[in-house]
Amino acid sequence: MSSTERTWTEAQRAAIDARGGEIVVSAGAGSGKTAVLVERVIGLVLDPAAPVDLERILVVTFTEEAANEMRRRIRAAIEERLERGPSKHLEAQLALLERAQISTIHSFCRRLILEGFHLLGLDPQAEVMEEEEARLLQLETLEELFEARYGGDDEAARAFADLAERYGGRAGDLGLRDAVLGLHELLETTFDPEAWLAAALERYRRPELWVEAWRKRLREDLEGLLPALQAGARRLAACGMKEAYSSIAHDETNRLEAILNDLRNAPLAEAFEGVAGWKLERLPGGKQTDEQKAASAAYREARDALKSLLRSASAYQPEAVRASVERARPHAEALCALAADFRAAYSEAKAREGLLDFHDLERFALRLLRGEDGGPSPTARALRERFEHVVVDECQDVNPLQDAILAFVSRYAEPNRFLVGDVKQCIYGFRHAEPRLFLEKIWAGAGNAEC
Repeated sequence: MSSTERTWTEAQRAAIDARGGEIVVSAGAGSGKTAVLVERVIGLVLDPAAPVDLERILVVTFTEEAANEMRRRIRAAIEERLERGPSKHLEAQLALLERAQISTIHSFCRRLILEGFHLLGLDPQAEVMEEEEARLLQLETLEELFEARYGGDDEAARAFADLAERYGGRAGDLGLRDAVLGLHELLETTFDPEAWLAAALERYRRPELWVEAWRKRLREDLEGLLPALQAGARRLAACGMKEAYSSIAHDETNRLEAILNDLRNAPLAEAFEGVAGWKLERLPGGKQTDEQKAASAAYREARDALKSLLRSASAYQPEAVRASVERARPHAEALCALAADFRAAYSEAKAREGLLDFHDLERFALRLLRGEDGGPSPTARALRERFEHVVVDECQDVNPLQDAILAFVSRYAEPNRFLVGDVKQCIYGFRHAEPRLFLEKIWAGAGNAEC
């Protein structure tokens, strides 16, 4: 069935026809989102009120295969319409298709860098390494850095030796090497790596932040249990459970409500005392009807989860948390310093060899797009003028750095983004994708849809 003959659902048609503002679409597997994206692009090209040339639409996907498929489908849709009658406008779009900005985020960034290499002080002939080649260069750089640390006799070398002994793992220092490389990968996907490291260290210098985070997490976990516990207690009372049993359930739900109130409002020591000092009573036995057995089983399930949380709370007393953070602080400082030194050494190694890696494509693109004042640069403003529409597929796989890049090339006064994703299909966790970024856009409200 051709796209023009296809019967669209109400939600699909809304996504295709929506105009104005930032449009966020949550599209699950099998929802036909690629067909919707193609139809939307064609709709923009053929819009009778304001037709848009393909070269003024930026389409970002997350694999080359997806980009090629998108391009193929757009070509097929244009050719299909040309078969129904000649159109100079559509013939022009067909000619523009190969130049259209339909690509992965890395390919888009690569084009930006090639156009602005002189602004970045880069060699236009710099080669982009494949991931395996980049990994080998990282390992070589890390080996040199570790050798220098082992051979040193200063405070940094001693801190490194202690870190390697404690966290290297059974196979020498391999655990520490993996930690440095993993931290480097994370840093490369953040908007500001130096600020990220500084914020991480600040948390270790302020143990009270960890204690408050512990309080918040415990409160949220207990709040999540309260409705199930309350429902279970009501069900026990409704099915005529013996009074001793129902009374315990009633008292436990009331006590949990009081503890939650303390966790929200009382001093930490007082709040913790209420949690750590709570020992659940033994529930009475006896004969039960089938209905009572079912109600008892439901209540016990919620109660078991409560027991687990209470045990966890008893194991993490505030003073113990503070002491643990204090002990870990020197190691956190040593690891962050090691990660910063590795990042600098790896950058130097790439520069010597005239090489870039995939993270460089994004980082240099951001440098082009971000002005000295933190706002959009002239390059970013030119791209905002150039692209009337920005379409992002698989938006749940965007990391913070990519999100910043896409924001700099999108308009704000008259929002022009169309974002499609499905958090259940986030498969790029190893690239530090942040599905939360997509969820926040959904939660933002107006103009959003679901296919």
